Amino acid sequence: MKARTSRITWVSLICLALLATFSVSGAQAPTSPTPPEHSQLDVSEPPPPTPEPQIAPRRQRASEQPSHSKGFVPPPMDLPHLTGQRMPSGGVSPQAVLSKWDWREQGKVTPVKNQSTCGSCYSFAALGSIEAKMLIDGAGTYDFSENNAKECNWYETSGTGGGTSCDGGNYDLLANLFSKKGTVLESCDPYQASDVPCKSTCPYQKTLLDWRIISTNAVPNANVLKQYIQTYGPVYTSLYAGDGDAWDAEFGSHNGDYTLYYAGTETPNHAVLIVGWDDSLSHSGSGTGGWIVKNSWGTGWGGTCGYGSEGGYFTIAYGSASIGKWSSFMYDWQDYDSSGGIMYYDEGGWSTSTGYGDTTAWGLAKFFPSSNTYVTRAEFWTTDVTTDVDVYIYDDFNGTTPSNLLAQSLNHSFNEAGYHSVALASPLAVTAGDDVIAVVKFTNDSDTHPVPLDPDGPKETQRTYYSSSGASGSWTESVYDVAIRLRTSTALGPDVSITKQVIGSDFAPGDPIVFTLAIANSGAEAASQVVVTDIVPTEVVTPTFASTLAITQTGISSYVWNVEPLGIGQGGVISIYGWIDPGLGSDFSFANTATISDPEDNTPNNNTSSATVGERKVYLPLVLRIYPPPPPGTFSSAGDAC
Repeated sequence: MKARTSRITWVSLICLALLATFSVSGAQAPTSPTPPEHSQLDVSEPPPPTPEPQIAPRRQRASEQPSHSKGFVPPPMDLPHLTGQRMPSGGVSPQAVLSKWDWREQGKVTPVKNQSTCGSCYSFAALGSIEAKMLIDGAGTYDFSENNAKECNWYETSGTGGGTSCDGGNYDLLANLFSKKGTVLESCDPYQASDVPCKSTCPYQKTLLDWRIISTNAVPNANVLKQYIQTYGPVYTSLYAGDGDAWDAEFGSHNGDYTLYYAGTETPNHAVLIVGWDDSLSHSGSGTGGWIVKNSWGTGWGGTCGYGSEGGYFTIAYGSASIGKWSSFMYDWQDYDSSGGIMYYDEGGWSTSTGYGDTTAWGLAKFFPSSNTYVTRAEFWTTDVTTDVDVYIYDDFNGTTPSNLLAQSLNHSFNEAGYHSVALASPLAVTAGDDVIAVVKFTNDSDTHPVPLDPDGPKETQRTYYSSSGASGSWTESVYDVAIRLRTSTALGPDVSITKQVIGSDFAPGDPIVFTLAIANSGAEAASQVVVTDIVPTEVVTPTFASTLAITQTGISSYVWNVEPLGIGQGGVISIYGWIDPGLGSDFSFANTATISDPEDNTPNNNTSSATVGERKVYLPLVLRIYPPPPPGTFSSAGDAC
């Protein structure tokens, strides 16, 4: 087996999947060689004939390279069922869709950057969404390296499909990089607007655990996209920015003094970040309303006439220029684990899939750990909204039947296709060289190609399989590597975290207010001495609280709670209710900070989180970086009048 397949690349775990239920065996594996679903099979009769698997069609990559300063290339998966017409669910409480929303006003967007003459917009939009996610989650302000993203992803380092770098890409291939490795800092790998070698010596910062697709080659419903943005943060998306046509000239010379409108439906060629919307924006099309969008052409583009008088942004009518196609976002992440790793065969990630004409199918991956370690998570790609995903880990597989069940995690569902991570209830010890088998049963909502595949990376022999039923004798070696992974770590102990958020926005003095403290233990051991502290600011009067966890209050003016032991994967929410002091001025602003601690916590970086409330608008620093000059006469300089 190639060394890369057992390569341990990282990771400690952050388990926010609070709804998951797990059961893991002890040292003695169950004697039943098959999952519980198949215990009723009549093994005295031969199994029915196995249907032939069907590989999903793929989109053809465009023959022309993206023009300078753009660079979005649609991913190869053909997923017409992902249209962006359904609201978020899966434990999310729907919010009233407001008429106006702007994440900049809450200070949750990082400064505009400049991709210059390189077709690397995909890396700027993707990392812009991740940087915003860090701010929203209270993890701090980060400036991640777009250069590392464009140069160190597998398609670029392997030269597959011509590579990426300045030749274009998408969030899909970067989600593959960020899940296997992680993000690095801009200060370690500064941006260069050219194709340069990958710098592999930078320390990784954050690892992607869950990335979700809202839409593919379809413009989503505007209210659906608004709900995702309001609930999860700024969303990576794509639009058509012109290609030597009149729209190219208009978009390139836009000075921000009006809301853009373009009725064409060409395939997108540029990736951007939607940070909000305003239903009152007027434009030349029918109706009103449009998106507030962060571009990557520097703050000199768009002038200072744009929405909020901030250079580098633009507004564009809902649905205009195909904006909203291929929208996605980071859902979950963890701090990089230098004691961890990940076992996989899908070097290129997921770029096609297979199935048997049914919404259910099974995938299997047989791994050989390179060292003694612990399996902490099973990870995989899904091709659709899933109604049921079951994970099994076995000790043996003889090519026809997995046996000696070691762990299982059942009854998961995901409201979006993408990359997902399921934490085990307790770490599973594995031994160097002794194979461990990951089996996943996928049940989709509608798509009949549930098993994710990597047709671009080199194929491993007798390592990945698929099946229509999971029954003994039904397994077929996959023609491409199945995209199932196992995450590992030797860093044990509890890992408690807290995320502070405020429900709603646009508060005024005298308004009711609710803060939520999401608490979780994603470590490998129970946390037995958890203490949560929340210093409620004086601007919040008559505070009260409620909790889904068993807690004991020990503080009064400053809330201090002792939390009963948090088991592995256990979490809950403490809610603080109050009223904003009616005597405050209309320009008030205050921050509320919460902390969590446990003496044995092994990753304290996620132990503090804050939420800011008030009318104060946060204007990001203006760093004047000039957009690369387009053809003469098509660009308004940064000094143009509005």
